[in-house]
Amino acid sequence: MATIDRSSQGGFQPDNKEIQNNLPKPGAYSTYGVVQTQKSHRSFSQVIKEWKWELSTWVLGTLAVAAIVALLVYFRKRPVDEWDVHKVQLSTAVAAFSQVASAALLHSVSECIGQLKWSWLKLGKRRSVRAIDVDYFDDATRGPKGSLAFLWRIPRAHLAYIGAIITLLMLGFSSFTQQAVTTELRNIRSSEKAQIGRAVQYFGSLSFQVWGFLSNSNPQEEENYYDLPMISALQSGMIEDFKSPSNVTGLCEGDFCTWDEYTTIAMCTSFEEITTSLYHFDNDTSNLAFSVRPLDYGFSVENSGFGLISFWMTSTHENLTPVDSLEGFLNISDVYLLYYPPCDDQGNSRFEEWSTDLKDLKNWQAYKATFNVCLQTLNSTYNSSMQTKIIETRKDFEWHTNSTGNFCTSPADDETYCIGTKDVEQFQLQFKSMFNGSGSFWPGGDNYYSGRWVPIVALDVMGPDPTKCDTSPSIGMTGFQRRVDNIAMSITNTMRLGNTSISAEGTAWKTEQYFSVTLYWLIGPIALYILSTFLLFSTVFKSRNEGVPLWKSSTLPLLHCTDRGNGMNELGKVEDDAAVRKVDLKYTGEDWVLQGASDTRHV
Repeated sequence: MATIDRSSQGGFQPDNKEIQNNLPKPGAYSTYGVVQTQKSHRSFSQVIKEWKWELSTWVLGTLAVAAIVALLVYFRKRPVDEWDVHKVQLSTAVAAFSQVASAALLHSVSECIGQLKWSWLKLGKRRSVRAIDVDYFDDATRGPKGSLAFLWRIPRAHLAYIGAIITLLMLGFSSFTQQAVTTELRNIRSSEKAQIGRAVQYFGSLSFQVWGFLSNSNPQEEENYYDLPMISALQSGMIEDFKSPSNVTGLCEGDFCTWDEYTTIAMCTSFEEITTSLYHFDNDTSNLAFSVRPLDYGFSVENSGFGLISFWMTSTHENLTPVDSLEGFLNISDVYLLYYPPCDDQGNSRFEEWSTDLKDLKNWQAYKATFNVCLQTLNSTYNSSMQTKIIETRKDFEWHTNSTGNFCTSPADDETYCIGTKDVEQFQLQFKSMFNGSGSFWPGGDNYYSGRWVPIVALDVMGPDPTKCDTSPSIGMTGFQRRVDNIAMSITNTMRLGNTSISAEGTAWKTEQYFSVTLYWLIGPIALYILSTFLLFSTVFKSRNEGVPLWKSSTLPLLHCTDRGNGMNELGKVEDDAAVRKVDLKYTGEDWVLQGASDTRHV
């Protein structure tokens, strides 16, 4: 029987014959077992002493996992600015704790697998196992590759199975914990100002008055007050395109601002095609004087020094003398437009029959637009640019005159909206001036206009060439409506920005970076922690009640484990003995043998 040489020569020198007797014979099925030689129950203090390093690393891993959970729970939905650790991001701290936790837990898992190796080798009711299983267990303690092979090769090691699975899954521990924390931008209510104009009343002519002549056909016809901002708005609406309620920018001191729905007094429009209302003026079909009902005047197609009239527009209004009450719409003006379209009903050009078909009233078309005062409910947001939408338009109210003679209405929202009587009169005069004139167009010839704004309206209705058949859907009634709506919107915006406007108060927001924590990403890491804890304490409990030496993953006992009477018991004593002995790997000519060196021991 081979024994450890404890002579003064200090070498590991087993007897070669004894070794040969203990080794399995060639071709034999090699099995090994650990024979129980000590009592099967250890005291609690002894177990704690033997597992102190594994328990310490488990405590370290527990603290690291607790730190991860505490950090993520505490900083969940909190501003990034609250994390004031210099030059270290929260995700970096989580990654560091993840590395500590995984490394600490893997240490105890590795030692548990190593200890379960000796339990696996211990003889009992189960038959002996192969010697190669020792290598499989050792590989499983070293990393994922060995653990994967272990699961494939060892079919019945239940607790050690858990350790191998933990070793494999621990590869994703850090990735999952880091995935749990990201950052996102959030909008936080700010104390900064957010204001946008709205008109509860409009008395523009009383706030900015200049003298001016309103009629472009006869400068001596009338002389009145009017306010320059509104005149500018009317002309801007006629010349420019794409007027929008978003043109009123307001004030936003935050990163972006929002407003609840608010109501403003506005200028609205309505449209209808009235071609069926065309008639020969004075009821004489032979007369080329055309008109449209309810107008009691019209124009003569041939009454022009430039040729045949093919386009005509006019504006009318009622004399809105202040009264106690006014039911329904507060209409300002009606605009009538009559024109000879260059396309027939089939979409074909009338180029050849221009002069003859133009004199036939049935070939003409007529539109009507109405300007009226209304209330609009708006919704605004500002984020780099103002976005205002019209939520609701209300026109049908009961209007009355107040003590100063202005038109007012009080709808259900308990606010009173007013517009000056003098302003209504000025709007009527301005529309009469703007929508007044005619055009004479001739194919292949010159086009003549009477009226300052006729070319613009004719372009909207008839296209770039009023003598060329154009079937584009953007002209005709659509073009007329677009131009009139553009003017009305320009008027509304000016009312909202006028001297008598007030501010709708909104909410200013600032954009801040916040931590976004998704706690379900911690399910995997926490599950691994629980499994590691279960494995450690199950192995510790098993080692307390099982008569197997606590050698864990050490390879030193394998040097003597096949020798009876080797004197090995506690791992500490085995390590102490190995620390003072030298060994030498030598080739005997047939075999490699690890034998004791003749040198002195380490002290």
